[in-house]
Amino acid sequence: MRRMQIVVFAAAMTLLQVAHADFLVILIHPGAARAVLLDPAVGKYLHTDLPERHPLLLSNRLLGVKKADLDLPFAVEILKVGDRREGRAFQFTRSESGPGNTLKLSFAFAPEGIHGEAALRHDNGRWSITDIKVSED
Repeated sequence: MRRMQIVVFAAAMTLLQVAHADFLVILIHPGAARAVLLDPAVGKYLHTDLPERHPLLLSNRLLGVKKADLDLPFAVEILKVGDRREGRAFQFTRSESGPGNTLKLSFAFAPEGIHGEAALRHDNGRWSITDIKVSED
């Protein structure tokens, strides 16, 4: 029984948060990542129809998901942290949980010279964007 409790606790910690040095990092739920990637404000910069963006490179930083979990309508390749191609990948750079079921995310996509922030809310099993800002460098 004790072993099962430890395994369940470890699994929950892996899914929800990862300790890095002296601070806590909130991993991004696949549904929240999907909402950002499919938002028109971000989507217009992804150019997933171009051969060099097929598949779209996506950094695993802050994600900890498999591409099937994202259920995107375009092909993605999820890169491990430290992959030499990470500079060409869409990256989530910060995540912060807010009050209730809210989440704030920061992201960057170097090939297009953009960065941005998104505020999301989780209601009825679905993540939706309440505010998004995208800026060009």
